[in-house]
Amino acid sequence: MNEPFDRTISIKEVKSHKSYVDVSLSTGHVRISTKFDKLFLPGEVLTEELEEKLTHANDYYKAESYLSHFLPKNRMTVKACKKRLSRYGLSKEETEELLKPYIKAGYLDDQAYCEDYILEKRDAGYGPNRILFDLRRKGVPEEIIKDSQMQELLHDDFVPQHLLMRLYRRFQEKTTDYKKEKMVALLLARGHERNLAIKAVTDFLEKNKEDPSKEEEKRLLLLGEEAEKCYNRLLLRKKTTPQKQTEAFHRSLLSLGFTFEEIRRIEKEKDYTFK
Repeated sequence: MNEPFDRTISIKEVKSHKSYVDVSLSTGHVRISTKFDKLFLPGEVLTEELEEKLTHANDYYKAESYLSHFLPKNRMTVKACKKRLSRYGLSKEETEELLKPYIKAGYLDDQAYCEDYILEKRDAGYGPNRILFDLRRKGVPEEIIKDSQMQELLHDDFVPQHLLMRLYRRFQEKTTDYKKEKMVALLLARGHERNLAIKAVTDFLEKNKEDPSKEEEKRLLLLGEEAEKCYNRLLLRKKTTPQKQTEAFHRSLLSLGFTFEEIRRIEKEKDYTFK
């Protein structure tokens, strides 16, 4: 028989409630799961073994409480939920036991979670590559991801118009070539396939094509602004040669979608020379 771990700590009262059991000790109160209500009796002195059981019963209660408060309001995969429960130190069998009623009630459903996640992220403008990466990171089983229905949802060549319009407005004052380059790059960053991104942006820009005269006017105005900023910035670089400054000037404006002929023309008109 174990010797008392600490004779100053004893169980004074064990009171059952609907969702937990309150164990009143000589030093305070501990809430435990109703599953363990028969393990502790009033008048018992805490041995080391009994204290470990009390701690475990308290951890089990915390896991129950977490699930009852979190799952009805939030969606997650079974794997992600198990990972969160691991902090409570429960056995594999105990974890499975806790999750059973939530799986049965549909709070934990990897198939539904996967479908909802794809639709939600697709409508938000994310592409299949990014969505697939996130689904695997969140623990959706591979057999669900590879299901034909899920693959059809993932690869339906869909790029929402509201996303294209938002990207278009972000670069509205830039040249068409620059807009196209940046819009495609941002779609790729969101996980879209390159060919689809190029086609979606090209079609969108074609539908929203500006009047050629306005486009040219905007292009020249933008070239003037960017050339002035670039030239002034490069003038501050003292530890370089005029040739390198000129090359940097050309590279910067070329990267914005301007042609070499346009750059040389404004270079001559504004006398942008480095000495």
